[in-house]
Amino acid sequence: MVVYYVIKKMLDDIFWYRRHYFIVAISAGDERTVKSVLQAKKLSDLPLPPACYAEYLLTFRFDCRFASSTLDYPVKRAFTLIVKHANKVLDEGEFKVLLEKYIHDCQSGIKRFEAFMKTARNAVMRYPFIRYGYEVDAGRLERAGYRTIKFGRPTFTEIVLLEALGFIVKFENSRMRTQILLPYNAEEVDPEVVVKLDDVVKVHASHDLAVAVEEVRRRVLSGWSDPDLVRVLPVMEYALFLFEMLR
Repeated sequence: MVVYYVIKKMLDDIFWYRRHYFIVAISAGDERTVKSVLQAKKLSDLPLPPACYAEYLLTFRFDCRFASSTLDYPVKRAFTLIVKHANKVLDEGEFKVLLEKYIHDCQSGIKRFEAFMKTARNAVMRYPFIRYGYEVDAGRLERAGYRTIKFGRPTFTEIVLLEALGFIVKFENSRMRTQILLPYNAEEVDPEVVVKLDDVVKVHASHDLAVAVEEVRRRVLSGWSDPDLVRVLPVMEYALFLFEMLR
């Protein structure tokens, strides 16, 4: 499939309320989605995944931003070139050339860049979709929720309900602030996605999801019958089963 990319300077109205440069990957190549991305003035204006994915440009050099001065000139020159291409639709080849010069030899940035491009090729949402609290798409998805159900101590788990995409199981006490997006239909949870997850991710997600299932199950069985929790519990239980079976 063809993925297009746009480099945009927009207001980050989800995390920092400042203007930043973002990388936006457009997986739904229809004219309407492309137009929405080009016209976006702030982060929350962008279409949600899987139509498009977004990340801070700085993310791809974050761990190397204090690198030695020998890297300053090529990186600054590459950044200047990126700015010149802002708000233009780039194909994958054009985008890759620009970003590789900017990332230079930042190994962690190269890994993040490859992971971002791999995710961007998903034009259809595949579940579970795991993000972390500091990631742009995690914030965008959470902002789109219409209801949040909070569980207090000791887990501080939250269930964030979205309209069509599904629901987020959010773990504030998790070391990585994990967020797992799941569908409302358990049959849409894809075992292949779980199999391909990194082993460390699987272990953490499995542990966090087990805690969340206990919390939701306890609430449902207590007689406090919340139809939204009754609806999401079977999906959470099935996802946990896959995580534990496919570890």
